[in-house]
Amino acid sequence: MSGTGNEIAKIAQTANRLSMRVMREEGLGPAESDLVRLVREQPGIQQKTAGETLGMDKGAVARRVVNLEKKGYLARKNNPADARSQILYPAKQAQQIKDSDASAEEAFYQWLLGTLSEEERAAFCEIVHKLSLSAEQESSDGFPNVCELLDRPAFETESVRRSRPRKPAGAESVRGNRPRKPAGTKLADDSISSEPEETENEDKGRRALENDTAGNTTPRRDPDVWLL
Repeated sequence: MSGTGNEIAKIAQTANRLSMRVMREEGLGPAESDLVRLVREQPGIQQKTAGETLGMDKGAVARRVVNLEKKGYLARKNNPADARSQILYPAKQAQQIKDSDASAEEAFYQWLLGTLSEEERAAFCEIVHKLSLSAEQESSDGFPNVCELLDRPAFETESVRRSRPRKPAGAESVRGNRPRKPAGTKLADDSISSEPEETENEDKGRRALENDTAGNTTPRRDPDVWLL
């Protein structure tokens, strides 16, 4: 990073340290503060997406969401598009801490600009505005110029993600569409058999008939003869 880039980063880090101190006074740690900020900026974000954005594993983000919900900073709702996931919204307490956070940063930069002369301040604000527009456009395009410097492909843009066809709601998987075995039938060779199960008495009768047919010469007792 160039010397100018380092100086810009240091200023941002100093402002962030001030915000973190304000957050700590509100009872929030750095990771919780990041999560609250993200949900404030993207209300309705999926819990899984929030964890991926902040580099948290599934268990860590779930624990922090529960804690922040108890403290009154976040609210969870079931995702109407996917019953297996939840979406996050900022609660009333998150708005209050947003005001405190914004006030701290605003006060810091107000003080910082006050150290410049009027001419310096005007020139600086013009340059910062130009840089802000360039950064916003670069982010919207997927950082193609920055990725070229990093010798890597550009990131996928939001417009490309939104243009992807989505799986219709309620669509079942191939496994879910397989026919179910009717009651009272057996599966043989991965197919459904419609033959009913043989009862014990029917089995004995069938075997006796097979013995007779196979040439069993044992004389059968005629009840009428033995009665004579």
